[in-house]
Amino acid sequence: MNRSSIISLAFAAVCLLSVSCGRNSVSSGSGISTQNSTQQVTSATENEVTQSTTKESVVSNEQTDNDQNTGNYEFHADTVKAEDIYNCKVYNVPENIDGYEYYLLDIYDKNKILTQVFESGTESVNSAVQVGVYDLTDNSFLKMFEMNSDDALAAYDNDYYILYEREDHSANSMSNDYSRIYLYNAKDQTQQQIMKFDEIFSSSAMNAGTLLYNNCVYFTTITYCENAFNSEKGDIYSIFRYDIQTGELTKLCEDAYNPIIANGRPAAYFYDEKTKDYTAIRPIDTENDDFSFNMDNNTMYINITDDGVFAVYRKGQKKTIRELDSQTDILSTDQSGMEYFEDLKVNSSYAVWNDISGEKQTPYIYDLSEKKLVEFSNLHDGYYRCCIKDDYGFIESFEYTTDCKKTGHTVCIFEKK
Repeated sequence: MNRSSIISLAFAAVCLLSVSCGRNSVSSGSGISTQNSTQQVTSATENEVTQSTTKESVVSNEQTDNDQNTGNYEFHADTVKAEDIYNCKVYNVPENIDGYEYYLLDIYDKNKILTQVFESGTESVNSAVQVGVYDLTDNSFLKMFEMNSDDALAAYDNDYYILYEREDHSANSMSNDYSRIYLYNAKDQTQQQIMKFDEIFSSSAMNAGTLLYNNCVYFTTITYCENAFNSEKGDIYSIFRYDIQTGELTKLCEDAYNPIIANGRPAAYFYDEKTKDYTAIRPIDTENDDFSFNMDNNTMYINITDDGVFAVYRKGQKKTIRELDSQTDILSTDQSGMEYFEDLKVNSSYAVWNDISGEKQTPYIYDLSEKKLVEFSNLHDGYYRCCIKDDYGFIESFEYTTDCKKTGHTVCIFEKK
């Protein structure tokens, strides 16, 4: 597999950012406050302000079967309504944060969302982006730090944020390479450089995976080879580990990329001599290879867990969320677009995914203990995306007109009763 095809496969996990009608597009407005200050979230219309300042609205129990919009989905598991098994709170989120576009990244804590605020719009080059916490209950935003819009926030938890910095921030730059990888420590508000990349021959591979786990950063580098496109392996991929506590940087292995968590510890995609591709998933920081999983080119978004191996399987136009060990299908669609079942994520409680197809579609997740698809029929049936943490999560749902004008935007926080 050559460099471009590997990067394209890994980059599928972030395709949400470039979909049409994707970001929370708004017009620019008033200025942003100083760093570490708490900002009140404002909305464009008086009606939206009234909706947004309502702390929460509990999911109505008065749902009917007519509320369900099955869209292009084919169900292979029983369904249950979210309000029957979860506590749900639905928030109408504002059109902007202090007049600026924003993007809800991930769960920070219950009712708090890690958020990026774009001072010059999402398409701007070499502009400031604020990273902070948006509180759904009082519509406030607490800024933590700034980054450049050309740089990449690749991995994070509540304490540490891993960023890739681009050396050339000019609008004419066509380079996808980053000059260094560094860590922002939110606890003491300091930066630590992890690695500075040496020109093009020891470049970052941000889109080939970065993992933050157990106070260590796992990341991929590429050594470009002049004859890469004429060789079986192509460019050389290597995985490094950076220990945040000690500052020690260790090269762990070659012929591997995309560090992930599998069976509760760091693993990666290794080059397989049989398939002549990066299809073997196994541990990267232990000599005891007590598990190995071989994927094929029809499998995406693999999650190896104690409850099984979950993935999105493609055959022709059909895409299916499947547990591979038992070959149990959960949900399918006959639509072939990448925007269906994008970025499958599985933990001990849920399997969730994004649907950014724009089709009329009721949001669903899969509950592992119930072994049922959970229907959120009270949310917008346009785009939706999901994030999970422990036994709770959020669904962000959007409503758009055919000309990409946003008419609704909500966040539902759910947890088991």
